[in-house]
Amino acid sequence: MKEKLIALLKAAGVSDEKIAEMKATLDAFKVDEVTPPAKTTTTQEPDVETVALRKEVKELKDLLNKEVTERQQGIVAQKERTENELKAKREALIAKALKEGKIPEAKKEWLTKLAEKAYDEAESFVNDAPVMAGFKPAVDDKGKPAGEQGGQGGQQAQTPGDLRAAAAAAFGSGTK
Repeated sequence: MKEKLIALLKAAGVSDEKIAEMKATLDAFKVDEVTPPAKTTTTQEPDVETVALRKEVKELKDLLNKEVTERQQGIVAQKERTENELKAKREALIAKALKEGKIPEAKKEWLTKLAEKAYDEAESFVNDAPVMAGFKPAVDDKGKPAGEQGGQGGQQAQTPGDLRAAAAAAFGSGTK
């Protein structure tokens, strides 16, 4: 733009002195430099509707976070209840197997591990297993069999020699 003004002044017949003065004046004003438009900053307060919407969004976020926390706590509590129920169920199954003579005491740990991994298979085993040969439920001092109130649990039967000796002691030697 400065160059166009100088060319116009020369065409109008202005002296070189005056053109030099005008050139210095134009340089002082920095005519050819492009300046960005001035930024106008308006510090308008958000309107009432915007404030209300922001408040509502915050409240909804808080409610959602609360709901998520409650559901996570519920899931943890449900897992604990389920684990406790399964543990009680496994313990009852093992107690039943021992009481009914389905497994010897030495197999208790094996059945516990099986019940932890596959409860249905362990339950099926206990239900289908025959009573061990020679098993008889123990009788407490009141004559109640195992499992009844006050019972002492089952025990392994004695060897045949022990049984003959016990019978001989109870009924006599058998010879007259």
